[in-house]
Amino acid sequence: MLNGFSKSVELVINGQVDATINDTATFLDYVKNKPDAPVKMAARDGEKHYSAAMLKKDDAEVAERISKALEELKKEGKLKEISMKYFGEDVSQS
Repeated sequence: MLNGFSKSVELVINGQVDATINDTATFLDYVKNKPDAPVKMAARDGEKHYSAAMLKKDDAEVAERISKALEELKKEGKLKEISMKYFGEDVSQS
């Protein structure tokens, strides 16, 4: 996904397009790695966005274990900590 974003943001920087629409985490990762990039986030839609892991079909046990681990990480504040470290913002809440 980041590769596609990098290409689209380069078109913005080069003046070939006016804007690109992408998710917040991808944008934050890009500007963290390229803080001098002449881009900014123009708007947010304010809605929650979800991410998912791909699993083998009918693998409910693994899905349950992942959900439980994520819930524990959230309760412990680790998701926020990881989010702040890698994105500079708590994307676990958006």
